[in-house]
Formats: sequence, structure tokens, C-alpha cells
Amino acid sequence: MVQRSADAKSRRAMLHKNSEITEVESHILLDALNSANSYMVGQSLFKLTQLHLDLVGESFWIKERN
Repeated sequence: MVQRSADAKSRRAMLHKNSEITEVESHILLDALNSANSYMVGQSLFKLTQLHLDLVGESFWIKERN
């Protein structure tokens, strides 16, 4: 329901009304994103993703198994 809300203001209001937000500091997904591959780690991955979103309008991540 929150994801499909029309704008950021109404999403924020729904989150604060329904529950408290708690920051997750340790999780396997956070570990994977912080050490994405041998070429990019953490902030480099997010910076390059944001650049692609800003310049091209789309960006993709591929999860390689094993």
C-alpha cells in the first residue's frame, strides 16, 4: 500500500502513522551490496547506478549465482 501511494508526502505520512521505522544495520543483503564485486564496492556501485539512472533513465543489476 505504501509503495503505490501517489507521492512522497503521502508515503511518509503513511509510514509515520502506521509504524516506526527502524534501521537495519546488519543483514546479508547489505553485506552483498557493500562488496558487490572485485571492481566496485559499496558506494561505487550506488554512485554508478545513480549516474545511469540520471543520464539514461534506467539501470540494471545482475545477480550471478555460485
